[in-house]
Amino acid sequence: MITAVTAVAAYEDSESDLLWDGVSQLVSESLTLVRRDIEQELRTSRPGFDGVTYNPALDEARLESQMGRVFECLRSGEWYTPTEMSAITGDNWSSVNARIRDLRKAKFGAWIVDRVRDPNNRGLHRYRLRNPDGTEVPPLRPLQLGATIERDD
Repeated sequence: MITAVTAVAAYEDSESDLLWDGVSQLVSESLTLVRRDIEQELRTSRPGFDGVTYNPALDEARLESQMGRVFECLRSGEWYTPTEMSAITGDNWSSVNARIRDLRKAKFGAWIVDRVRDPNNRGLHRYRLRNPDGTEVPPLRPLQLGATIERDD
């Protein structure tokens, strides 16, 4: 099977725009496969939450659902403020912040969550997600403020 990288290289070496549809399709399929792999890994790797007050029977499903919403929000590659993430996920900022800390842990994937100060408000930070190896997460679709991620809890 030809990879998207090989297809792009072949396109760059050619002078034909006819190849672009094939290249575009392969890149799209590759991103879909990467997304499925990440989602499958998040579903099947159940590293477990912990803490003094953690009760699996009461907390596991809720925390996993929160983690999924926060991950879905951040993986768009856009920068979000705490208020924006809370609006999108429907979770309060302290819960979002806890899931961001969890995403950074090795047992949850060692994702890199970047933080920068908002230049217009020195007390406000913005966050975004990068792959554990430091590369950008392939952009899937930016979320708009006011968009929500379905809650199942």
